[in-house]
Amino acid sequence: MNRIRIAAFDQIPLFRAGIVQTLNAELGMVVVGEGSSVSEAVCVSAQLVPDVVILDANLLEAGPTPSQSLIELCSRSKVLLLTFIADREKAQTAFAAGVRGYVLKAVSGRELLEAVRAIHQNEGYVSPAIAAVMMQNQAVATETATRNEDPWLG
Repeated sequence: MNRIRIAAFDQIPLFRAGIVQTLNAELGMVVVGEGSSVSEAVCVSAQLVPDVVILDANLLEAGPTPSQSLIELCSRSKVLLLTFIADREKAQTAFAAGVRGYVLKAVSGRELLEAVRAIHQNEGYVSPAIAAVMMQNQAVATETATRNEDPWLG
């Protein structure tokens, strides 16, 4: 049976252990690597080539060249970012770099598994809370652009 090979990276050991336990308990998934930094993620990704890399979005901000590190990871594996805060700009930047999924750290184990499966099957995944923020911000931007273009509305 082909299992989804996953690597998980988060600075908080207890949180990372919870992710690893959730994934390893699921039939058809196995964690092949883990760590606490972007440099470890890039190294493990190059050596083990996991199908999916789960990465704490905060780790990207701590790295010297976050976009380059993210592009390197995305070229080898499908990346799922975890975040505490739904931020439209960060999500858009991540997707532009090749990230396949973006979820809040407050997701349930079931939703994490769903996200991993979706991106492994070449689908994207966004937590509903992040999607709502992205849609709300897009609606405001569209309304503003329309008002600027139409003198009767401004």
